This record gives sequence, C-alpha cells and structure tokens, in this order.
Amino acid sequence: MAEVFEHMNPTSMQLLRKLNLKLQLTPHAGPGDPLMGLPQGLARMPARSSLEEICINLSICISGEWSAHMQHWGPLDEILGDRNRFPRLERIQILVSAAPDSAFVEVDQRIGDWLVLLFIQSMPEECFSTMRKIYGANFTFQAG
Repeated sequence: MAEVFEHMNPTSMQLLRKLNLKLQLTPHAGPGDPLMGLPQGLARMPARSSLEEICINLSICISGEWSAHMQHWGPLDEILGDRNRFPRLERIQILVSAAPDSAFVEVDQRIGDWLVLLFIQSMPEECFSTMRKIYGANFTFQAG
C-alpha cells in the first residue's frame, strides 16, 4: 500500500491548526500501516507546529493478525506526545471503527466479534500511554 502521507509537504502544513483525517483500511489493501504514514508525515513538519487539534477517524478490518496493527500506533503516540514539536496541540481525538474480516464471519461470527473486541480492548493500554499522560481529558479514544 502506498503511504498517503509520504509526499506531504511539511512546510505548507506549518500554519495548520486543525487536522481532521478519515482513513479506511480494507483487507484488499494488503498488510501495511493503517495510518498510511501519518506519524512519519507529522515528524517531517517543522518544529513548533501551530497544530491545535487532531482528529483521526479510522475504519479497519481485523484479521487473525490483529496484533500487527498495534505496532503502527506507537510512533503516532510518540510524535504527538512531543510537546516541543507540538506546543499548541490541545486536543486529540481518535475514533476507530473495527469490523472482522469476512473470512472469519464466514466461519463463525463469534470468532470475528471476539477478534474485534480483543483488538479494541488492547488498543488504549498498548498504544496511547504518552498521549493519555500528557493530554489527559483532552485525549479521546473511542472504538466500536
């Protein structure tokens, strides 16, 4: 999958105050980063960005390799937790809509539902420790 944010012009985003993203990762996209290179794109932004708010709305299809998705959230937690890079960032909202891969639904809907539940329950603890600590009540994670 091509990384969407690979060609982002960091200088043009220096004055950006609000970033609202809606991303959808389907099983047909193949293995890859569900954030499509967003952490790397944010890392290329000039230091002391004007970004005040970020909302990420992600729709994802969970397969048996659900834990592979977790590794991609650590860099986002790290970059947005850097108060020197984003001194004005006040609010972070992450909305994740997860559904089981159709292969699991065909075998047994309960397996698919269990995978989604396991993914959602693991996400906040494993993925967002820095953002939870720094932004507290201004960090929102919602999954369903």
